[in-house]
Amino acid sequence: MNKNIFMVLTIIFMVIVVMATAAYSCGIQEIDNGSEKQPHYDILVDLDTEYIGSQDWKVIIINEEEEYPPKFKISEGQIDCQITSSESALPSRTVKRKIDGRIYCIESVSEGAAGTIYTQYTYSTIKNGSLIMVSCVIRYPQCINYSEPQRTECANERETFDLDKIIGYIVKNLSVKKSE
Repeated sequence: MNKNIFMVLTIIFMVIVVMATAAYSCGIQEIDNGSEKQPHYDILVDLDTEYIGSQDWKVIIINEEEEYPPKFKISEGQIDCQITSSESALPSRTVKRKIDGRIYCIESVSEGAAGTIYTQYTYSTIKNGSLIMVSCVIRYPQCINYSEPQRTECANERETFDLDKIIGYIVKNLSVKKSE
């Protein structure tokens, strides 16, 4: 009897862990449009969120270092960029952050509309000698516009939402051939 209870508890724990770590899913589709210099890939990302939304997910992979945008510098296989001062009044921000052992330059631009903040993010990093740029628009609602209990649910979702973790997952699972 104790073995059965232990087995059931173990299975429940495994299901909880899997559900907690796979709260989003991704699908990648190559887009072939000759109008852009670099090929890009549209990706479908389900955030599995009630209040926060996303759109326009794209991945750009640049294999040749001489084609990298000049705003990026590469040193010892790591990306470097000019960060925006926290006192800056500019609408766009650039920060550097380490995610899963990899350095990212993260650019963001925000604007508000009718109770919602839209932020365009571009996460850039180096993987196997190639520049990887993942971009998306995240829609953050103004939680104070909701009545209870939705206001608290929305605020909790915003506090626990981790875009860095999602981007890290996408980059980790991208198959990038080592540039020569």
